[in-house]
Amino acid sequence: MTHVYTTRFRVRHYELAPTGHVHHDVYQNYLHQLSFEASADAGYGLKRYSELGTMWFIRKIIVEYGRPVGFDDEIEARTWVSDFRKFRSHREYVLTHVPSGEEVLRAQADWVYLDVRTRWPKRFSADLLAQFDPNGQSAVAPVSRADEPDAYPQAALTSLPWTVRWREADAAGHVNNAVYTGWFEEAIWQAVGDHAVPITRHEIEYLRAAQPGDVLTVTVRPRSRVGDRLTWLGEVRRADGEVLTRDYVDSLQIADCRLQIAN
Repeated sequence: MTHVYTTRFRVRHYELAPTGHVHHDVYQNYLHQLSFEASADAGYGLKRYSELGTMWFIRKIIVEYGRPVGFDDEIEARTWVSDFRKFRSHREYVLTHVPSGEEVLRAQADWVYLDVRTRWPKRFSADLLAQFDPNGQSAVAPVSRADEPDAYPQAALTSLPWTVRWREADAAGHVNNAVYTGWFEEAIWQAVGDHAVPITRHEIEYLRAAQPGDVLTVTVRPRSRVGDRLTWLGEVRRADGEVLTRDYVDSLQIADCRLQIAN
């Protein structure tokens, strides 16, 4: 039987944005914590992984936002593993606002299982497979933004120069995955000149790790539009041009006249 982990918690005041709602990057911290709790609940906590000499890291995450939540709102979180693929696994997440029953968030993370010593992918043991018993049920519908035609090839590129701060690193010494969400949203706000851009979805690929002191450039530009949904292409690059992270960000209700379209 699939291991489904369920828990409840309340929103802390320091997790709020100026809007009075939870910051989007905070949601990713929620998901990260849920993953650790769910794994430990299935018998695979940090101590067990340390004994096995293995670890996980996220290769890609898709987050879809629903009902905003604010201070002291109670959230119910559910998470489960939907598949195992050699040394990769999809973990699914659904967050619900308890009083109303409305969905706050749906997400899917593509995790990679590694040997700590070699940093090479490692196949799953029979016991690990049995403990999580994936059910094949995805929390998000697959959408390939990369396959959509580029509707804004002449759009101006908004650039945000950034030097990685020490406080942005996680326990592994790399930039925390949630931090990238904030970087991309900050760049979109600069592009539009408005912090009230309604962002509904992130699809982030983590290609290379960034570390404190790295000099980076965060860029965004509008890429495609389907109905009221505008998709932005965001990238984080090193000074040598190497792409570390790529994000397809969906937002709603931004007229073309507000976008920087080059002639």
